[in-house]
Amino acid sequence: LWCPLIVGVPFLVLGVGVDDMFLLVNAFDRQPRRWSIERRMVATARHVGVSISMTSITDAVAFAVGMVNIIPALSSFCGFCTLAVVCNYALQISAFLCLLALDARRADAG
Repeated sequence: LWCPLIVGVPFLVLGVGVDDMFLLVNAFDRQPRRWSIERRMVATARHVGVSISMTSITDAVAFAVGMVNIIPALSSFCGFCTLAVVCNYALQISAFLCLLALDARRADAG
């Protein structure tokens, strides 16, 4: 169901996604450079994976609960936000970590 509120969903999810990216990059940069990229990635995922997972789960659950609202526009907005937060989380822990590893290889190669 389309409503004008849906226009704000990308900006909301962008804020959550950028925050997760900052956490991942900061944790990756704090790992010792002498370690291999794979070891640094594992340490990064262990260090911030729980916090990213918990914030994404609580955001998704909060929006999912909002879908039972009797106001159709608000219910639709919460449905789109739930889907967007879940997709954002999946891309953060898969695609962004892979891109971070590729960038680290590029940086190490000079």
